Amino acid sequence: MTTATKHFKPLARNPFYLLSGICVVLFLAVKILSLFSWSSFLSYFFLPLSIERMLYQPWAYLTAPLMHTDFLHLISNLLFLYIFYGTYQTFGFEGRFLRHFFLGGAISFFVVQVLFLFIDHHPISFLTGASASAFFMGTFLAFRFPDYRIHLMFLPPVKLKYFIVFWLVLTVMLSSVQNLPGTLSHFCGMLCGTAFYYFRFRFRMIWIQLQKKIPEAHHGNHTPSENPLEKTLNALLDKINEKGFESLTNAEKKALEELSEKLKRKN
Repeated sequence: MTTATKHFKPLARNPFYLLSGICVVLFLAVKILSLFSWSSFLSYFFLPLSIERMLYQPWAYLTAPLMHTDFLHLISNLLFLYIFYGTYQTFGFEGRFLRHFFLGGAISFFVVQVLFLFIDHHPISFLTGASASAFFMGTFLAFRFPDYRIHLMFLPPVKLKYFIVFWLVLTVMLSSVQNLPGTLSHFCGMLCGTAFYYFRFRFRMIWIQLQKKIPEAHHGNHTPSENPLEKTLNALLDKINEKGFESLTNAEKKALEELSEKLKRKN
C-alpha cells in the first residue's frame, strides 16, 4: 500500500471531507461542461422549481445540494458545514452528518417547491447548492446544543444560538427578489431544521415522560432495559441542553469524549 493511499483512506472515511470532495469535483465538472455548452445535461442534476418536472428526475433531491455554480457559494457552504461537522463530531453524531445533510436539503427544497405553486413565473427555474442543508443542520444544532461554543477563525468562541441568529440577520440583509428561490431555501432550511428538532427530540421527550407516568402493570414485565451507554450519554446531553456545555465537569467532559469514541466505533 502506497503512502498516498494510507493518507487518503482516513480522509475518505471522514463524512465532511468526503462531502467536500464530491462538491468540489462537481463544481469543476459544472464549469468544464459549461464551456462546451452542455447545460442541458447539467439540468438533470439541478432541482426544478416545478414539482411536475420532478416526476421525471426525483434523484435531483439528492444531487442538487451537491451542485454549485458559483465559487463563493461553494466556499461559504463548505465553511459552515465544516463548523457544524465539528459539533457533530464533539457529541458523537458524525455518523448522522451525511444523513442530516441530504434529509435537510431534500425536505427544504420540497417546501420551496410547494411555495412556488403560489408564486408567478420566476427567471430562476431551478434550485441548487448546499445552503438549505447547512441552514437545516445549523438550526437543528442550535436548538439541540444552544450554549455550545463554536470556534471561528480570528474570532472568539461564540454560542451556537447567537451564531444562528447572526446568520439569520445576515441572510435577511442579503436577500433579494432576484434570487428569491435561494432566499426561500435558506429560510425553509431553518424552518425545517426547527421542525426536525421538535419532532425528533422535544415531542419524543414528552412521549417518554407520558410513558413513565403510565402504570407499569399496563405494560407488563417485558419493558426493555435501557442500554447503559445510551443512558449515560442521554443524561450528559440533557444536562448540556439545559445548562450548556460549560456546565459539565472535567470528568463529565472526559466521559462524553469516551462515549463519543465508542459510538464512532459502533457506527
